[in-house]
Amino acid sequence: MMRPSMRWLGIACCGLVATNVATAQPSLIPGTGMPRSSPPAVPSESVIPQEMTPLPTATLTEPNSVSLTDDVSRELSNAPLSALESLALANHPSIQTAIAAISAAQGNALQVGLYPNPNFIGGATQWGGSNTFWIGSMSQEFVVANKLRLQRSAALQEVRQAEYNLTQTRFEVLTTVRAVFYRTLALQRRSEALTQLVEIARKSFESGERLKRGGEGTLTDELQLKIQYRRAAAVLASNNQQLAAAKNSLAAVTGLPELKIGRVDGILESPIPEMDYALVRAGVLAQNAQIGKAQAEIIRRRFLLRRAIVEPWPNPTIQSGYQYYTSFPHNQPILLASVPIPVWNRNQGGIRQARANVSGAAANLRVTETNLSNLTADALGRLHSSTELVKEFEKEIVPAATQTVQLAQAAYQGGQFSLLQLLQAQRDLVDANLGYIDAQQGRWEAVVDIAQLLQLDNFPPTAPNGAESVEMVPEMETPTAPAEAPTSAPTAPAK
Repeated sequence: MMRPSMRWLGIACCGLVATNVATAQPSLIPGTGMPRSSPPAVPSESVIPQEMTPLPTATLTEPNSVSLTDDVSRELSNAPLSALESLALANHPSIQTAIAAISAAQGNALQVGLYPNPNFIGGATQWGGSNTFWIGSMSQEFVVANKLRLQRSAALQEVRQAEYNLTQTRFEVLTTVRAVFYRTLALQRRSEALTQLVEIARKSFESGERLKRGGEGTLTDELQLKIQYRRAAAVLASNNQQLAAAKNSLAAVTGLPELKIGRVDGILESPIPEMDYALVRAGVLAQNAQIGKAQAEIIRRRFLLRRAIVEPWPNPTIQSGYQYYTSFPHNQPILLASVPIPVWNRNQGGIRQARANVSGAAANLRVTETNLSNLTADALGRLHSSTELVKEFEKEIVPAATQTVQLAQAAYQGGQFSLLQLLQAQRDLVDANLGYIDAQQGRWEAVVDIAQLLQLDNFPPTAPNGAESVEMVPEMETPTAPAEAPTSAPTAPAK
């Protein structure tokens, strides 16, 4: 029989190992599984902030969580940008994927910092008669040099990167919605302008037919008017097809491809504040999520470097237990220790690789800043170019085309202009309208890109105080045939 004193000796040895495991486990914040203590400080460098404000951790929600009635979810007759943005943020699957990535990173950060489990060893090392050995023992590896804490600190930077990635994904979704919205709005405005052109061409063609039947027009004039009418109708039909496709695309980028959009509600002429390159670039580099991700990567690589440096420090393994021998003496305690000796492998290659990764992460931050600066310069250049073009259309081109049509109508009524000359003036006014719409679309495309770089939630950007929206270009008047066709050739205007 085993003596009580020896039995309790073995139990005490095993209990000592278990107590060491419990005390070595880092303190956790209740309900989070994250370490209560702060990660070790990162060596100071000018390129990396010592404290980075963490982003709020998003929670995983089910898709299609937006509160909509069945009728509204199937059709949106009047679609402002704000409503479409809300739908996209609530339903786009990319955001759900990014939120799930945060949860996965949090789970990994918890796992890599957990202490290794103890091992139980039991059985008979020798079986047979009076020479039988029965053994029961526990072994535990003791992790030294803050290895687990460094691993968890590096993994927590992956959590931060996942949070920045959620921010970046969120603004990518908003940018796509905004870009498609303004493309759809421009196509909608083009459809209105082209509808006016088709109406003008149709009435002009009908007037030409009446003139020819009355013997006052020629077949050539009639055919030219017909060609203009058919061309305008074809362009309108093509634009309407593009508009329908743009509405379907707009519904898809909200995460609700079954959504039916009747009309987008927006103003192309809304004022945009002046933007200076230096100020915009400073804002981009201060708040863009790509910068935060690059900074978090440097911090993560530094933690991994420190982890690689302490890797050669051996983790001792202690085994404690009890052994019973059928012969005398029957009761024997067991206490073993195992420590690897870092003689040849001192993780030299791992340390070298970790140092190179730190340098590469720092260089990648500079690459990110360079790319963002380039994108900012390009977007601002397009904005300024489109803005100047819009101003030119508003101040010179559209007013001149409008005045030309008015003069041509008066000259045509007075018999000084032919019908074709009047139609050419009207075509110029239509082209001016379409060019104006294209310039406005280019302006908004640039603003959308700048908002993505600055990661602006409030869109469109607020205009300066006192700014007023630009009036829409005047509508064109439909030409009509003169009440009485001239019987003689038109006379030139008096000099």
